[in-house]
Amino acid sequence: MATSKPAAKDEAAPAETRAKPSRLKGVLITGVVGVVFLGAGAGASWWFFGRHVPAGAQQTATPAAPEAIVTAAPPSYLAIEPMVVNLSGDSGDRLVQIGITLALSDEKSNDRIKAFLPAIRNAAILTISQRAATDLLTREGKEKLARDIQAEVTRIIGAGATSPVREVLFANFIVQ
Repeated sequence: MATSKPAAKDEAAPAETRAKPSRLKGVLITGVVGVVFLGAGAGASWWFFGRHVPAGAQQTATPAAPEAIVTAAPPSYLAIEPMVVNLSGDSGDRLVQIGITLALSDEKSNDRIKAFLPAIRNAAILTISQRAATDLLTREGKEKLARDIQAEVTRIIGAGATSPVREVLFANFIVQ
């Protein structure tokens, strides 16, 4: 009997040592998985936020030298009453409802332009009515119309190269 008891103790000892490696194995696997997730997160952060812009693109995005920046006076705006104009073309009766705002170089030009407002409005209506609806549906067509109206305003007020009209803006633009 004395020989059988020590054998029981020897069998119990390997069972205890087997339990420790499986616990260590679980902690090790959890650690490896955690490191993999941290690496994936760091890689994703670099991919979305940390990639550098190519050297050529970075140079073009830099602002101009401070001495090259010219601060212009803010423009004065003159809104022209919205108008509804028939459009030309073979597609039937087409209308455009348009609101025009003139961006002027300074406040004193505002009174000068107001004196010619009926003639400017008439010229705008005539210029718009020459357009086809398909021309006014594109950005290029709208930009060309704005340039043409600006040229007409400059012609009417007789300003020539020193026109106070910086830009023609559209407040609303609906083609039907």
